[in-house]
Order: sequence, then C-alpha cells, then structure tokens
Amino acid sequence: MSDLFGNKIAGTVLATGLVLLGLNTVGGALFKTEKPEKPGYFVEVTSHSSDVDTGPVWEPPTDYGVLLANADVAKGEKKVGACTSCHTFEQGGATKQGPNLYDVVMRDKGGVSGFSYSEAMAGAGGKWNYADLDTYLADPKAFIPGNAMNYAGLRKEDDRMNVIAYLHTLSANPAPLPEPLPAEAFIPPADEAAEGDADAHGDDHATDAAATDHADATADTSEDHASLDTTATDAPAEDVADVATAQDISIEVGDVSLSGAADGVESKLVAFINSDKEPCTDAECWYTFDRLTFNTGSSDLDMGYSQPQLDNIKVIMDAYPDITLKLGGYTDNTGELEGNMALSQARADAVKAALVAMGVGEDRLFTEGYGPEHPVASNDTEEGRAQNRRIDVRVRSR
Repeated sequence: MSDLFGNKIAGTVLATGLVLLGLNTVGGALFKTEKPEKPGYFVEVTSHSSDVDTGPVWEPPTDYGVLLANADVAKGEKKVGACTSCHTFEQGGATKQGPNLYDVVMRDKGGVSGFSYSEAMAGAGGKWNYADLDTYLADPKAFIPGNAMNYAGLRKEDDRMNVIAYLHTLSANPAPLPEPLPAEAFIPPADEAAEGDADAHGDDHATDAAATDHADATADTSEDHASLDTTATDAPAEDVADVATAQDISIEVGDVSLSGAADGVESKLVAFINSDKEPCTDAECWYTFDRLTFNTGSSDLDMGYSQPQLDNIKVIMDAYPDITLKLGGYTDNTGELEGNMALSQARADAVKAALVAMGVGEDRLFTEGYGPEHPVASNDTEEGRAQNRRIDVRVRSR
C-alpha cells in the first residue's frame, strides 16, 4: 500500500508541474514583453541657464559725443556707396526709390516734400537726431515697424557712427555735434549699483573707477578709440562667434548686392557655389554662421539679431535654385552629452524652420545635431566654448 501511496504523491507533483508549465506558456503568449532597443532609462535633461531674471539692469547711456568724434567720415562715405541705387546725397539731388538724404541730420522724419513716404514713416514724428539715426540704421524695420525701407541694417556700431558722421557733413549749415557726456552719467544709480552691477558684469567695479575710465576716454578723440573699454558689443557674447573684427563688404549674388563680412558665411558660401569644387563633408567645406544667436540654453533664435543673415541666405538660395544645404548644430562640452546632442539638433532645426518660413523649400535643407563633436576651439576657456556653440552650413548638392 505504501508503494501505491507514493505513486499517488509522485503523480500529483507531476500533474501540478505540468499545470504550472502550461499556465506560464499561456501567460507568456498573452503578456509578451519586448526587450528594449536601447537598455537603460530616459532621463529628461532640464536646460539650466546662468541668466536669472533679477529685473531691469541699468545700462550706461550711449555717448554719441565720443563715438562721433572718433568716427571716420571717409569710411562712412564709402559705406553709403551701396545705397546710391536708392538715394541721392548731393544738394538738390533727385528722388529715387528713397528720398534725397542731403541735410538729413536733424530733419523732420518724413520731411522731404514730394516724396511718397509709407504711412508708418509719415506718422513717425520727431527729427532725425543722432540717437534715432543710430537706432534706425541698426534695424530699420524694428525702429519704425511697417516702413518700406528694404534694408537689413548695419550691425556694427562703428559702421553706423561712420555713416552718421558722413551724413552730418551733408549740409550747408551742419547741426552741432553732441558734447561728450559727463562722467557722472556713467555712475549707476545707488539702489542698483550694489545689487545689479556686479551680477550683470561679473566684476565689482567701483563707481569712482568707472567714472575715471570714462573721463579718460572722453579726453581721447584720436583714432585709437578702439581701445575704449566698453561692455557694449555688436553681438551677444553668448552663443555667437566673435564678429567684431569682421569688415562688411558688398557681395554680388546675381542682380542683388548683399552686405556681409569679407570672411563671413555669405562670402564663403557664394565663393564655393561659383567655384568648380565638388560638395564634400570635410571641415573645409563647412562654413560657420557668424551672425546667428540663440537665447541661452534654448533653441529659440534671437531674430532681432539673426534676421539679416537669414535674409542673406534666403537671397543666395533664391539665386541658386538647384543647391541644397546641410545645417549642422554644435555645442560646447559642458553639461550632459544627451542634452547637448538634443540641443544642437533643435538649433539646427530652428534655423531650417526660420528659412522655410521665409519661403525656402523644405526639401532643400537638411539638418543634423553633432553636440560637442568637431570643436573649432578649446573648451578650456569661455571664449573657446562660445566659438564651439555654433551653426555650420555646407553645400550638399548643386
């Protein structure tokens, strides 16, 4: 009987095992789990910026007395040479697409009799003082929205001062030039000096030293004005290559003349297109946008600064309808690799989106984010990291 009892126990265990095996097989079929393509966990990278909104930060006034005293009239006259197709500059000159600009300094805005001004310009009001001329030349569309001026503007302060100094000479009775501002004008208000100045500039300068520096600078009206220490730049220091030394030239693209740096992306791109070189992926075939900038830590283009160069690229692509371009986004090596790769791709995509919105065919633009790969400078310094945060472009086909 013991053998029979043992056989019953063994049979029960075996049957139970078969039932469990069957349940496991059926359960696996019903609830199949896939092996992940890329093991690990996705960690959302939150971009962080050193920019902290502490309210408005005091900025020193623009000293037109010093700037215009050091301007180069001859360079200004040369600079306006590109404008002669639309304007005349001599006394009694004819009206063209734009009004005659003789005696424009301190003239009423929209003040040339017989010229058909846009509604925006006619209603602008006020006179063309030095500050308004400076702001208008920097970005005509932004200063008087809706005006018909078809010009991207002069981004470099030196160029604007040279042009204004030349325009100032175009008068039988020139308006007086402004006097240099007193040193006291450059001392921040007491309630902001202690809180904002050190944070904004990273250096706790004493206000007496700042006043002394400016007093020394205003006394110097020689051509060596480039040595004046100032925190103002033509382009934001963040996320944009230094273009302060670039000299703008006229770039011929078909029947259109562009304004760009002699060694800038427009010049290099047009030269390559007109050469017999074949498109390639080597470093020598990539050209860096020198006047694009993004809000820190994001893929939001600063269109106020970037629009003129995007306009130029649009003109080039219109003039050469068969070319396609590859846009490459890059970052420095700070932060997480995954976040940098995503940011570089998003920035390249943002440039493409801006050009597509302007009318460039989407199928003519290709993008790729390379993150910190292919640096053009050392990441050991802030200047080098700023150069590595960039957008490059190459001709993909033509």
